[in-house]
Amino acid sequence: FLNETTDNSSFPEIVFTYTPEDMVSVVNSEFNNQKYILYENSKGEFFELTVSRITSSTAYEKIVDSEDAEIFKQNIHGVDASIIHKGGENTIIWTMNNLVWQLYGNCQMETLLRIATNLSVNYK
Repeated sequence: FLNETTDNSSFPEIVFTYTPEDMVSVVNSEFNNQKYILYENSKGEFFELTVSRITSSTAYEKIVDSEDAEIFKQNIHGVDASIIHKGGENTIIWTMNNLVWQLYGNCQMETLLRIATNLSVNYK
């Protein structure tokens, strides 16, 4: 993913309006051009959201193991997202407003899709 602009504004406020009842936030950090949020439960299930800013001086590469994976597209927040399901792991990745959004986890795909579609994103 590339971007020709020099947008260094702060990350948007991200609110999870849906999370599985037994998941709790364990990490919420922001550094340089990336924001990382991790939720997990006592059964070892988790999901993580990584939001990466793309500017003219940064780039973002993501390699996803798609061999023998189920791959499809779905609209998330008005843009096409790539959905990758392989084994017990699921990834949803999309770009929006010079940001790359990646939601990844070992919870059910339906759960991950519900989390993604219910993200509330507020730009300051």
